Amino acid sequence: MNGWVRLFRDDSNVREWQSAWGEMDEKRLMFYDNDSVQTDLRKPFLSVDLEKELRIVRVGSEVPVKMDNGQVSHNIVHIKTDSRNIYILAPSMQTAKRWAEALQSASTRRMMLTRRPSSFSEQSCLLVLSKPNNLTIHTTCVIDDYLLIGAQSGLFFTNVNSARVPVRIGGFNSVTAMEYLADLNILALIIDQKRSLALVPLPALKLALNALHPSVRADVIAGHDYLHALAYHVQDGQRYLCAASSAKIHILKYNAARDVFTGHQVIETREPAMCMLSTSKGFFFGADSFYFVQLSRNQSEPVRLVESSVADYPIALLQIREDEILLAYQNYGIFVNSRGERTRNQMVEWEHMPMEFVFTAPYLYVVHYDSIEILQVAEYVGPDSW
Repeated sequence: MNGWVRLFRDDSNVREWQSAWGEMDEKRLMFYDNDSVQTDLRKPFLSVDLEKELRIVRVGSEVPVKMDNGQVSHNIVHIKTDSRNIYILAPSMQTAKRWAEALQSASTRRMMLTRRPSSFSEQSCLLVLSKPNNLTIHTTCVIDDYLLIGAQSGLFFTNVNSARVPVRIGGFNSVTAMEYLADLNILALIIDQKRSLALVPLPALKLALNALHPSVRADVIAGHDYLHALAYHVQDGQRYLCAASSAKIHILKYNAARDVFTGHQVIETREPAMCMLSTSKGFFFGADSFYFVQLSRNQSEPVRLVESSVADYPIALLQIREDEILLAYQNYGIFVNSRGERTRNQMVEWEHMPMEFVFTAPYLYVVHYDSIEILQVAEYVGPDSW
């Protein structure tokens, strides 16, 4: 990979963008003042050891940067090492993407070479869906020995212990999200083209799973359409079902006497809620920023935990301890309590743009496009824990 770029670095006395000829091989990234073919006459003014120094690569809309003329450019590749930040301005988004892909491949190689041998974990493949049986999967849920698959083309199931080609359950055109309400024996779903909220009693679902032609009828809750996320919250003996739309979170409260969910509260959001988390302390959600709310207390209005960021947006919420939450942004994560106070001084940064997170103490799994990054969260002994 090589080509002319503009370069900015935070460890240089030159506080402006400079033109440079960049060259990259499997081990080094080098920048020159010219592109002369007489390599013996050239010496790079900046060199990065990709196997030892490279830490994080970001590209495009992840790192919008204001240029000298005041305009914001997205043709940026951000390289972070232990000692410096380097910004590469490419001639186009396509060129920036090619630089980023090459650098991310180098970063992945570094991860594979530097991780401890003991960190290689055994893995088993549960299910492979090849054409023409592949599905556009939105969500999954395990109930007893069954793996439920919510897909663009409906609801499917297979057996966890003896996986086979998933079988379609009639009654659903598409399933966008699912939430298992274990103590109520109910499966909540977002279904069909209108993305409506629906409930299925578990006994009826299990009966369908054992039928020759599985089919089940869901109870659609009227007035709750165009949803994209669900969360079940239990606090102080009260049960709530939270359903997010583009500008609201609808809170439904369970009425045990009537065995129904009814409207309880609507929370307005500036941006769509991309993640929701139920804890014993209260309910968290991430929209334009991260918020906390106690639904069963007098304080039912959301409290913002951190200031909003233009460059970083909320992706996930993960409970680490009883009153410790990891707020995961697209580029980094911070640990806070339910009051928004930092519980650990250190910020954790992802190697690449994350797609999904899973926390199974003490390991944090960060899913990327072509790899899974596994981090160990240290036992808490104070703010310096990490």
